[in-house]
Amino acid sequence: MLFNLTQKWRCSSYLRRRRLSGQLHYGVRLGAINRYSQFMLQKTLGFHLLFLLPSLLFVANVGAQGNQNVIEVPDGLSLLLKAKGEGVQVYGCVNGSWILQAPAADLLDEQRRVIGRHYGGPTWRLNDGSLVEGAVVSKQVSPEATSIPWLLLKSVRGTGKLEAVQFIQRAETHGGIAPSGNCSQATVVRVPYTAMYSFYGRAR
Repeated sequence: MLFNLTQKWRCSSYLRRRRLSGQLHYGVRLGAINRYSQFMLQKTLGFHLLFLLPSLLFVANVGAQGNQNVIEVPDGLSLLLKAKGEGVQVYGCVNGSWILQAPAADLLDEQRRVIGRHYGGPTWRLNDGSLVEGAVVSKQVSPEATSIPWLLLKSVRGTGKLEAVQFIQRAETHGGIAPSGNCSQATVVRVPYTAMYSFYGRAR
């Protein structure tokens, strides 16, 4: 009888030690597993970011290229005339803010000869009386912070040599932006600018 009780006590003590040992080992194993899982998660995220970053940069670059092409003319049109505009952008004060009234510029050919005028409308008129009027279709910010935007305009009326013009592109602008700050009523300022004007249409 005494032998049986002693044997049972030893067995129960052995089982308690095993359970305690198992719990300790389990806790150690669980902690190690958690640390390993965190390490693998961080490694996996780093791996995905490494391969995802070039894709993100590519998308951003495509977006930037798309913004740079907003003033491109439709396919199938030919360049009919290109002239440099040199003059001023005229701003008037309306309710304390500067508002564009009209451009006033000469149109120059490659030899810097005056071949026409650019004025309100907006209108481009050649020396022979040919003219084209446009309406803004799209614009993009100039690479120069102090310059007026680049534009794509659609012809709304044309006569003479410019009757075939369908689109006008304004690019390579320098200067011309309105003064900063508020203004006084009835004030007018003339801000110097230059730009390249390209006229596109279907060649006859």
